[in-house]
Amino acid sequence: MTYARILASVAAALAFGAAAALATVDNPTLDCLSDDNERRISGCSALIETPGLPDDQRSLAYGMRALAYSLLGIFDKALSDYDAALDIKPDFPLALNNRAWSYYKLGRPRDGIGDVEKALQLAPGSPYALDTRAHIRQALGDAKAAFDDYDLAMRAGGARIVKMYQCGLRSPGPLLRRDRRRLFLERAPSDARLHRQSPLRSASIRFRMPSRGFLKASCQP
Repeated sequence: MTYARILASVAAALAFGAAAALATVDNPTLDCLSDDNERRISGCSALIETPGLPDDQRSLAYGMRALAYSLLGIFDKALSDYDAALDIKPDFPLALNNRAWSYYKLGRPRDGIGDVEKALQLAPGSPYALDTRAHIRQALGDAKAAFDDYDLAMRAGGARIVKMYQCGLRSPGPLLRRDRRRLFLERAPSDARLHRQSPLRSASIRFRMPSRGFLKASCQP
């Protein structure tokens, strides 16, 4: 789920606001915040090399470049940049969560447990960190804990996360996605903890209802 690994563009823009004075004709600050991953890598690299850049902005530049690498599927480079970001600013919840996701994508879910737990200590209730922990727990075979985290992620993230899961459950994908779909369908109807208003129960039921055409339109990136 590439959704995932969103670094919160509003927070990034605020953090980089003070760096606007560094912008040249090529504007590396705006490039680093671009939705285009190649442009983001170029802009963030320029910022990282800027002499005298404050530590918090350099850490965020590493984090943004890491996100671009992650979205391109280059998780080894993403991991290296998240390491650099966290060396500068250890209590950086977004980088901690995204490094945990990179570990997961590299087939090392156990290595990401400490990062995602610390991310949740620093940012309790983050739906993205809860989703990361859910994936890691499921990969490690703890289906009950994973189910609980998926439910908490939807409670914390609201309609955006519910829709994300609906689209993810509908779309073809790797084995873990199919396993998550089976987990939802098998557990949601019978789990006594899931009352009528449970977001997970709603998602597990409603994702089967919309037409194929509606899903194709509503689940476009």
